[in-house]
Amino acid sequence: MRINFNGNARLYNICAVDTLREAFNHIYFDKGNAVCSDGHIMAVFKISEISNLSEEQIKLLEGKFIHHNAFREMLKYNEIVVESDFITAKGNGFDVKIPLKSDIKYPNYKKVISDTIAYQGIKEKVMIDSKLLDLLQRCVGSTGSIINMSTGLQGMIVGYPSMESYALIMPNILVNI
Repeated sequence: MRINFNGNARLYNICAVDTLREAFNHIYFDKGNAVCSDGHIMAVFKISEISNLSEEQIKLLEGKFIHHNAFREMLKYNEIVVESDFITAKGNGFDVKIPLKSDIKYPNYKKVISDTIAYQGIKEKVMIDSKLLDLLQRCVGSTGSIINMSTGLQGMIVGYPSMESYALIMPNILVNI
């Protein structure tokens, strides 16, 4: 039996490759969520919805970070064991230890999302890049998205049918249309 994140939980696709913003190169685990962003998309996935990890293992991930490349590698294994400072991925006759970091400061994603939801302002025309929606859907294996638009320019909250997970997409403002 597979004990890991779901194989289609490709959260690494939402992470950045950015030497200036190290936090965005990682997936951050906070209060039972896996949080990732590339600076354009921010996604918050309930770990219990994208894995079959035990509550104990989810609690061990609290406040930790895993590099997006390590997460991608970890998905190749059938079984993982979460420990305090690393994840042991088991399979193919050997074990691989994947480090977890805790010394990175992640942006206050809850404030960004709550500000986006609460913001009221001038109605503007915005464009949604369908590739971003497709990317988010592929990351959680969903075939559809529920989009909640704010009246301002703060972004769109994207949800998924039968899931509590959500993401934030920042709009492209259209001028002179």
